[in-house]
Amino acid sequence: MSLIVQYDEDNNPVVIDDVTGQIVNRVGNWQNSVDSIAPNLSTVIEQNKSGDEPWYVSAQKILTGLLMTDQQRKLLNVQIDRAQKGLPPLDLTNYTGVGVRVGIAPQTQQLLIYGGLALLAVMLLRRR
Repeated sequence: MSLIVQYDEDNNPVVIDDVTGQIVNRVGNWQNSVDSIAPNLSTVIEQNKSGDEPWYVSAQKILTGLLMTDQQRKLLNVQIDRAQKGLPPLDLTNYTGVGVRVGIAPQTQQLLIYGGLALLAVMLLRRR
């Protein structure tokens, strides 16, 4: 499965699953999206401003949290819809940027092992 971005008849971006052809996310008009998620945004920004922080820094923090929450809600709805249809869940770690790969690359691991063995060999040869 892969996701593609196309534009609808109103020239708004739409994310589509190219295997099923289903719309995964309809981004739509930015202002309408923000208003539907946070109708009293200016009031919330003023209430959450800390110290001498500019309003746009507070707005960025609030909007980031709200938009992430809204995206997670939409993705959850897609997953539930797929489960009801008997389809496997989407592996979103490749698409959302949320997944974090922990560990070292195999080449780095190999280099560390060989370096450690070489260091051990030098230490053993010095003892004799």
